[in-house]
Amino acid sequence: MARNVYSQDGAVDIARVGRGDRYTQLLRVTGLAIPELLVERERLHRDAKAALDRVLGKLGLPALSRIDSRALDHVRAGLARVSTSESPSDNEFRAAEDELAAATQKLGLVFQPLDSVLSDDVDSLQRLAVELAERLTTTDDYVASARAVYSRMQALAECAQARAHALEAVSAAAAGAAEAARVSDAPPPAQGLNVPDQSLPRDVAANWLQAVRTLERSVAHLHAAADSIVDAEWRARVSRFLEQARPLLAETPLLELEAVVNARLALPVSSRPQPTAQGNPRDEATLVAAGFAEGAPLLTVALANEHIRLLTRELRAFAAAATRYAEGVLDAPLIRLEGAEGDLHHALAQFEIARLMKPPLAQAQENLLGRLISGPLEPLLRELIAALTRFEWYFHPLRMSVARGEVHLTGLATDSERLDVRMLLNAGERSIVSVAWFLALHLLQPRTSRRVLVLDDPFSALDDNNQASLVSTLRTVTRLTRPDLLVLTSHDRRVIDALE
Repeated sequence: MARNVYSQDGAVDIARVGRGDRYTQLLRVTGLAIPELLVERERLHRDAKAALDRVLGKLGLPALSRIDSRALDHVRAGLARVSTSESPSDNEFRAAEDELAAATQKLGLVFQPLDSVLSDDVDSLQRLAVELAERLTTTDDYVASARAVYSRMQALAECAQARAHALEAVSAAAAGAAEAARVSDAPPPAQGLNVPDQSLPRDVAANWLQAVRTLERSVAHLHAAADSIVDAEWRARVSRFLEQARPLLAETPLLELEAVVNARLALPVSSRPQPTAQGNPRDEATLVAAGFAEGAPLLTVALANEHIRLLTRELRAFAAAATRYAEGVLDAPLIRLEGAEGDLHHALAQFEIARLMKPPLAQAQENLLGRLISGPLEPLLRELIAALTRFEWYFHPLRMSVARGEVHLTGLATDSERLDVRMLLNAGERSIVSVAWFLALHLLQPRTSRRVLVLDDPFSALDDNNQASLVSTLRTVTRLTRPDLLVLTSHDRRVIDALE
């Protein structure tokens, strides 16, 4: 019908619509659109996507975001994930450990960081996952490796949790000792002990105190090891060093240094030793489990309580992340894939076949349109446009081409092949192109399909000269086609008279 009836209301302004709309309209009027086939292909594509999404859900993978997604890339990327949770990072708690170690060092204490580290098993598992994801399969070796990573991560989590628990206990004990020291009555200072003031900076006192305690330990170790030195000269040197070090230690204002260091906590200063965990095996074990040396003074430990609490929080966060990661390793897509490879391959093949059907169909349509245009349509349309205007010199030759789902119309008002006519022609000129387009498609039909020709007022947008050209062209067309029925309408009496 669209190739036999030119309706004023329904006429397609082919020189005005976009290139893609021209392509669609040309497919429709030539019968190349094949709507039933396109509908069936879309249905198959949707059904294939739904089936693939169900399989992906069983594997713990997200559904395809779009119906035109590249499913193979989507599945491979999902299978390459070795855990459903993010990999834990020890950067935060290691930084907190460094801060605590620096603070305790200034206080003359020794803190031992956690020696457990993330293993290379995770990297090996990741490389194996990428390799298997490329092949869309899983193996017993991968399952065994995943279980090993699970055990390793669980052990790391338990180690971090145990250290956090010990630190929490030490922090509570140190805070309790500090509180007891605050509320207790402080005895009078020992004779000759100066009350701490601000004349000695606290960090200097802490470094001095640390050096003294380090020297005390060194003197004790050297004294114990002196008898094992065979060389007489070296034994004599050690003896001279010990003789010089002991008076130096004896002259050190140890209690005053401790008073300056403890002054910021407003702790009572006395000549009594600070509370320690010595004598209580359970408390000693907790100190060691927390990373401190045996016999560490609790009042001194209390000075680092802020850092201890920070490290405790970071260790607990790491332990939780490691636990989640470990559990996710055993729930990863490649673990779930075991025994389901066939379902995945079948669903993927269906989806890819349905997805890949569209380009060949579109290419076939485009090829047929290209042959139609380069064959009879373009020359005929060019001839009709020339016949419909009395000013042939105004128009350049029409050029038509089809590419990527678009029909390009160039030339006419310019010789440039980059400017489409819809940007160049006025309303009357576009009407000439539209009528010529309709007549060309009508003439290219088989004789049995063009027995009727109906034109509903095709003259309204044309000036007198072009109206006369259209009348002359229609007379030629009807003589050539000899339609069984010809219907022309017009609101212009002069046109009717000319037609009669």
